[in-house]
Amino acid sequence: MDYAGLEANREQLDRFHRSIGKVALEVYLGWSDTDKLAFLINAYNSFTLQSIIDQQSLKQSIREISGVWQRRKFEIAQSQKTLDNIEHDTISQDFNEPRIHAAVVCAAISCPILRNEPSSPEKLEAQLEDRVIKWLASPQGFKLDRQENRVFLSAIFKCYGKD
Repeated sequence: MDYAGLEANREQLDRFHRSIGKVALEVYLGWSDTDKLAFLINAYNSFTLQSIIDQQSLKQSIREISGVWQRRKFEIAQSQKTLDNIEHDTISQDFNEPRIHAAVVCAAISCPILRNEPSSPEKLEAQLEDRVIKWLASPQGFKLDRQENRVFLSAIFKCYGKD
């Protein structure tokens, strides 16, 4: 990911964040589940990008950003939420969708790679399937060491195995 390039040309990202914040809660609540989920995935991923590029100097790891998941708040549908609120209190609670872990990108090494297209309600089913397949085909998701007879899985499976 070209974070320096995104930081230098952030107008579109900032505009998108303003639009996410302006969505009226009543409007959001009237959307289909597919519309809501695509909106939340896009919000989470874009807020993650914002968290990274808002730093005084770009960090080597998102884990170096204090409170990035639990304390930093973003406006979404006219309310303030953290990344953890979006992922755990909204997506995980409101949707029975384990593939979400391949779609929300926390930007850590064990996370899936951010795709170059936003989630779309019209294509969400296919996008989620594709994200899982590509993530598991990558070393970030799954790695088989035949010489050592070992399998390596993303730490996400340990954290969210019950999903």
